[in-house]
Amino acid sequence: MRLNAKIFIEGHTGLVGSALVRALDKRSYRNLIFLMQNYDNDEIINVGTGEDISIADLAHLIADVVGFSGDLIIDSTKPDGMPRRLLNVSRLHELAFFHRTILVEGIKSTYD
Repeated sequence: MRLNAKIFIEGHTGLVGSALVRALDKRSYRNLIFLMQNYDNDEIINVGTGEDISIADLAHLIADVVGFSGDLIIDSTKPDGMPRRLLNVSRLHELAFFHRTILVEGIKSTYD
């Protein structure tokens, strides 16, 4: 794998944010069990971090984790799309439930 190439990110200024959740690990299953045991309501509950990260920041974070030393080139001539993708996790926090995996640690463990 070449770690000094150029990577083009099309269709984004790099400023639009998204919320990310690490899924399908033991902790995720524990989270679901916690909700089944502690949430008895017909209303939808969002599971997430309540935080977002821009596409540009995420690309740089991943590049740092994997040791990429090339150029990340963001093509800002393409539209961003939806300006923000962040879940309202207030119901989850009312149950004293908060995410435990920090994004950079999740990326590192996925990469390793």
